[in-house]
Amino acid sequence: MTNEQRVIHIIKTTPALMTILQLIQDCHLKQGALAAGSIRNTVWQVLSGQPVMFNSDIDVVFFDPERPASDDLKIYQQLTDKAPQYQWQIKNEVYMAHYNFDKDPEFTSVTDAIGHFVEVPTCIGAFLDENQIKRMAQKQWHQQWPKLQIDGI
Repeated sequence: MTNEQRVIHIIKTTPALMTILQLIQDCHLKQGALAAGSIRNTVWQVLSGQPVMFNSDIDVVFFDPERPASDDLKIYQQLTDKAPQYQWQIKNEVYMAHYNFDKDPEFTSVTDAIGHFVEVPTCIGAFLDENQIKRMAQKQWHQQWPKLQIDGI
């Protein structure tokens, strides 16, 4: 099983993650995805034989230049109303390009934004596509450094 297949399997077999992905899909966000620590922590917990617990934010990212930044709060409220047990964090990545990268060009997509997350293990996102999970990674390190090897996940 490849690392990507392993991550997808962990997501598919974690009911809470599948519920969260469905909630995100129900918001009809352009390029909406669950990202970062929610996936990373779950994968690490499963691989470590620990129970899956969501002790931090549930990071929802999307990319929609037509929505004002203030819509993040509306989406937050919508998700909080449906699933108040989670600590939602909503970010339209259109407005996040200069948060940590003030000299870089604007992001072009949610995939581009995820590829710029500061911590490499958080450079992951998942969304439902016809009820299938897809994984995104913008950096494409294996193409840039063909001899790169990543141990585990």
